[in-house]
Amino acid sequence: MYVTLSTIGEKQYPSVTNVGMRPTVSGKDLRVESHLLQTEFWETPGSMELAFLHRLRDEHKFDSIEALRAQIERDCQKAVRFFGLMNKLRQDRRPLFEPFDLEIKG
Repeated sequence: MYVTLSTIGEKQYPSVTNVGMRPTVSGKDLRVESHLLQTEFWETPGSMELAFLHRLRDEHKFDSIEALRAQIERDCQKAVRFFGLMNKLRQDRRPLFEPFDLEIKG
């Protein structure tokens, strides 16, 4: 499960995305499934671009659909916090990391 930024047309949406086989529902094929966060986008887009920003966890087989749903909800909460932190860093104009000099010896 990943924190992603989904681009549909000209608009970007914060999202979470799973890439895998969906073992809880006995999936057989590799799938990419995204959930747009805090939006009321109800249509299935013809195409969508994904930017993978942060890895949340490995794919896991859950004992029930309810357990899977509860984990996805926790994933969504983590993603909302991630985007909140990114927005705060952008507003504060703080760098994501301190600049450094890289000396290559060889």
